[in-house]
Amino acid sequence: MGAEADQYAAFVEGCSALEMAEAKNGVAYLLSLAGKWLKCSVTQAGRALWLMHVAGVIEGGMSGSPILDGAGRVIGVCAAGGKIEGGIADQSGPEPRLTHHLPGWLLRQITG
Repeated sequence: MGAEADQYAAFVEGCSALEMAEAKNGVAYLLSLAGKWLKCSVTQAGRALWLMHVAGVIEGGMSGSPILDGAGRVIGVCAAGGKIEGGIADQSGPEPRLTHHLPGWLLRQITG
């Protein structure tokens, strides 16, 4: 699979999965690229979470950031492909299809 795949396998070998809490509408927090927690409101719509009234900017590169509820439990993971400020996304908008951005060797490993 290559050196990058071997490094990834070594990295995740010692990691344990995060347990996800059930999302409830209310206050949430999202980690910014600057390493600061952005307060926002969260609403669950089916399996998706909608973040509103974010105290900052959601932008590409924040994909993978945990979304925490008011008690600090992980309730979701951010998937953003573009910049969202004031509830308005640019043309690239959020990108929920993370598989478009994963390396091919990892996709082959996941899909087997």
